[in-house]
Amino acid sequence: MRRRTLLIFALIFVALLTALLVQNRQLEEVPPPTRPVTFFRTFPDLALVNIQAIRLQDTESDQAFIISRDAEGNWIAPGSEGELDTEAAVSIARTIVLLPYLRTFDLEADADLATYGFQPTPIMLIEVLLVDGSAHVIAVGRRTPAETGFYALIDDRPEMYLLGLEAVTYLIAQLNTPPVA
Repeated sequence: MRRRTLLIFALIFVALLTALLVQNRQLEEVPPPTRPVTFFRTFPDLALVNIQAIRLQDTESDQAFIISRDAEGNWIAPGSEGELDTEAAVSIARTIVLLPYLRTFDLEADADLATYGFQPTPIMLIEVLLVDGSAHVIAVGRRTPAETGFYALIDDRPEMYLLGLEAVTYLIAQLNTPPVA
């Protein structure tokens, strides 16, 4: 009888130990939660209705794509042959309105801008003309080493911005293949 009880306890112990090991293994397989990335708007007060025109320019090839609003407020592509995809034009404008940045950092007075992809010019210029006559200029440098964004200088602001990768990549794609049919 004692052996039988001891055997039952041993089997229960082995079963509990197995359950514990299986449970611990399952906990190890769950990836740790990733920290959400916080984005900030480059132009927090900018609204879609405030934009009169947008110019995307590749500074190396001097290729440019311009969209602007006509007298009725419709998007047009002056200087481009064909008809502008107005939904794409609105998407370009929305991308600029919401243009996200991850962070900024101060530049030293003698900073070598070539380090950030400005050699001597940026890879892309984004010019935004507002209905009140003011403008914004974004000079886009190269991608960050971790490929999380693009370096950028904005207007006369003294700091370097890290713009969101997806937004800038989208604008580059629109410049390279303008939405005009």
